[in-house]
Amino acid sequence: MKFLGYSGEICEKLFDGTLRRYLDTADEAAYREALDKIMLLGYVRFLFVLKLIGGGKPECHEQRIIHSREHLEELSARVKDLAI
Repeated sequence: MKFLGYSGEICEKLFDGTLRRYLDTADEAAYREALDKIMLLGYVRFLFVLKLIGGGKPECHEQRIIHSREHLEELSARVKDLAI
């Protein structure tokens, strides 16, 4: 998959580098904790947008909800607050 013409691999490296610089930490645990919080909020936002505009084909819509719910359950077990 491409984003703005860039491969997923390039986008991941860009996001990772940007977030690490923003957090200004070499601590891998702190980075992972912040990433979990960002992902949790991202899934909540994604579900909100799905509710507003729909998810295209009904079978795709349901699968997106199931996938997001699974990730939210996993992340909510690790995230205790949303402060970064």
